[in-house]
Amino acid sequence: MLTYIFGEETYTTFHKVEEIKNVYMKKMEGKGNIISFDCGERCDISEICGIFGAQDLFASEKMIIIKNFIQTTKIEEQKTLQKAITQKDHIVFWETGIPRKNAFLAGWLGENADEIIEGKKLLGRELSSWIISCVKDKGGKIDRDAVEELILYVNNDLWHLVQEIEKLVAYAQGREIVIGDVHMLVHGQVDADMFVTIEALTSHDKGRALALLKKQLAKGDDPFYVFSMYAYHIRTLLLVGNASEWGKIQDKTLIAKNAGVHPFVVQKSLSVIKTISQKMLTNAHRHLTILDREIKTGKRDIYSALDLFVVNV
Repeated sequence: MLTYIFGEETYTTFHKVEEIKNVYMKKMEGKGNIISFDCGERCDISEICGIFGAQDLFASEKMIIIKNFIQTTKIEEQKTLQKAITQKDHIVFWETGIPRKNAFLAGWLGENADEIIEGKKLLGRELSSWIISCVKDKGGKIDRDAVEELILYVNNDLWHLVQEIEKLVAYAQGREIVIGDVHMLVHGQVDADMFVTIEALTSHDKGRALALLKKQLAKGDDPFYVFSMYAYHIRTLLLVGNASEWGKIQDKTLIAKNAGVHPFVVQKSLSVIKTISQKMLTNAHRHLTILDREIKTGKRDIYSALDLFVVNV
């Protein structure tokens, strides 16, 4: 059995690998042998090739899991491993990302694997349904407005969403999770204050933007987190702006698909880009890149970088 798992959504692929392992161990009545290689940490091709042909004294069928081999090896190494593969054991190739299109082993697995699973980022209704299902699995329930707000805060980071859902379910104690719970508990990729701050910046209200920045820092938000959120939101506005041809296209589903963000984020972003030019956003993004480099090289501290960004946008 040869299984090929890959994709950008690592939460999905990780849990698929765990599911495959559990099925194997159940089949082997708990006496199976799972051998794992993480090529992102260490990759000894001779060692991996040797495992394929080795006889196991304790299990009739081994499970061999090889993680991130394609991303970390050259074509000659991939050809060497491919020649050593046998169908005697259950072999799982797991890539935490999308391999290069011209990668030899990716192409070979695409034609020869018994099972191919791609972990795709969830968007739109799929993401909303996943959240509702996840909440239900953890013994809770959530209303639609709270789902939309949770997506607005965390976007489609499933690892982060699970953490926030567990927190919300525990806090609700059996009642339905509502939008106020999300506001109170969730510290996401885009805080509500950040939307207000960006709107102040785009309307050239620097005094208000600075006041909001000081408010965020005063309540204990990590300054590096705040800086990263400025960068995240500016990038999102650029993506939505380009996907909507700067307001010419109003189909939120189409924009969300092309920009790779959720329709709820599109809706918020479209209201902002009406008041801001592409040139202004591009300059803001460039300015953030320069400040980020100066922070990392010690030329500027994070607090002065935040002030300078707000003043100069």
